[in-house]
Amino acid sequence: MPEIDSANISELMPELLLTLVVSDYDLAERFYCEVLGLFVRGIQTFLVLKSDSKFAFQMEKPSSDLMRDSIGRQAGDGFLLCLQIPDCELMLPTLKAADVRIFPPEGAAGWKGDEIFRLPWGNQIHCADPFGNKLSLFSS
Repeated sequence: MPEIDSANISELMPELLLTLVVSDYDLAERFYCEVLGLFVRGIQTFLVLKSDSKFAFQMEKPSSDLMRDSIGRQAGDGFLLCLQIPDCELMLPTLKAADVRIFPPEGAAGWKGDEIFRLPWGNQIHCADPFGNKLSLFSS
């Protein structure tokens, strides 16, 4: 990791930063970096999107009851993120092997009963990260 000082801090900071409240940094890093393979560990507690170094998560442990209660529900009932992946068909076995919770799209007409939601323009997998945040993974 590069040394951080006042001369280079702006170069190392992403343009879009989403705070992800987690109870376990290592668990978040394993899921987003190893299972999904979409992020790399950045400076300090940042997880940087591999395909665009201008987007990152800043992992933060809860410092209050309100923050603790938000773990896994940072987007309410909606999706925390929709992330493009190379291929839903190839990702599905990886998610299953890691015991990732996969759920069907709610009220979706194109769902055929499997874990992949097939649409004319591509495929989607709806799943949850280890903290319960909903994700939509999609490929074209």
